[in-house]
Amino acid sequence: MKKLLLIAVMALFAAASYAQGMTVTVSIPPQKYIIDRISDGKIKVNIMVPGGSDPHTFSPKVAQIKALTDSKLYFAVGFPFEESMIPQISKSHKNLTIVHTQEGVRMFGEEEGYLPASYIGEKSSKKMYVKSEKEAHLDPHIWTSPKEMMKIAENTYNALVKADPANRTAYETNYNALTADIRTADSKFTALFNNTHVSRKFLVYHPAWGYFARDYGLEQYAVEVDGKAPRAKELKNIIERAKAEKITVFLVQPQHSADAADTVAKDLGIKTTFIDILGNDWLVTMTQMYSAFAGSIR
Repeated sequence: MKKLLLIAVMALFAAASYAQGMTVTVSIPPQKYIIDRISDGKIKVNIMVPGGSDPHTFSPKVAQIKALTDSKLYFAVGFPFEESMIPQISKSHKNLTIVHTQEGVRMFGEEEGYLPASYIGEKSSKKMYVKSEKEAHLDPHIWTSPKEMMKIAENTYNALVKADPANRTAYETNYNALTADIRTADSKFTALFNNTHVSRKFLVYHPAWGYFARDYGLEQYAVEVDGKAPRAKELKNIIERAKAEKITVFLVQPQHSADAADTVAKDLGIKTTFIDILGNDWLVTMTQMYSAFAGSIR
């Protein structure tokens, strides 16, 4: 009886310890989604880039840097702001472990993963647009592809197990469930794009789907020109070429201006599909993406 009571007390203590968990910090909400799934929500996750902000132009405030004192791990993903921030926090936060979740991902330059919409249909559209390694940041939107999301999840899981080995079993069970969902999403997209009647060219306002396009054999064309809204002549060219290619899928992020997007959509006679790649639920984002392309079947 005493032995059973001791076992029960130890189990209760372990559960309480796991429930208290630890505190970590991530750059963006999709990373929090991974940690929430692996830890079953028992790890406190701080997000560096607040909702509605643009990670490309984000600059952390002093208060945010100081708040990292409570975190055991920082999960980076590859945004430019991390390049200057990480050396700084590594010096000021000696006990903070930096986890580069993009390690092992087959990355490319930001300008390499898309083609200017003005090039739709031209022979030169297969050309890569990276000027040099120094001039082009690596495209950080790796989580938009299920195939790359698998690697991010793996890197995250390994870091959590190393930091908190006592809860390895629980993490492993949850990690397996997460990767099963990611593989299912990947399988659905693979099957969808095996359908020759699905549109393989699509418009975006901001080029955030380069990895998705690469991994499923699609072509992403951006309305945005060098991070700016297109000029009138460029906008006209985009519309003419999109009409000629009969493009019907047009993706827009809520973080960006929709003025140019509305003009393009109106002239093409199609609807814009708003998908927040920085949403809190990655599976919901993938479901929205699937519906956007499934609706393009001719």
